[in-house]
Amino acid sequence: MTDTSSEVIAPHPPSGVVRVALAGHHGAGHWASPFASCTHFMIYDVTQDSVNPVTKRPVSGGDRVSDKVVGRLALIRDSRILVISAIGGPAAAQVTRAGILPVKVDTEISSVDWLENLRQVLEKKPPPWLQMAL
Repeated sequence: MTDTSSEVIAPHPPSGVVRVALAGHHGAGHWASPFASCTHFMIYDVTQDSVNPVTKRPVSGGDRVSDKVVGRLALIRDSRILVISAIGGPAAAQVTRAGILPVKVDTEISSVDWLENLRQVLEKKPPPWLQMAL
């Protein structure tokens, strides 16, 4: 797994892979953070066989809310799913328009468990919304 802010972001992961962006915060451990206050995104490639960490993408701050959303979207534009603990309506709309599905999760569920559950769903018959992400 790499930690680089100058990395070239691939337009799409390979077929059969769901790229997941997990909003993180310093000290948050393995739980998702709110979109607006996350300090980084952990990027994972999930297949029916594995969950692979790809990279950690640090978030640089913008002063205006619109700058924050645009900057964060640029970091996750190659992902199909965004895992967060909270997201505002306008930000969720922008994320969705970018072709990324925002998924709000309970902070009591660890990201490791959530990603493993996603892998298990891929192993069986994924629901239509997830098949579209493949």
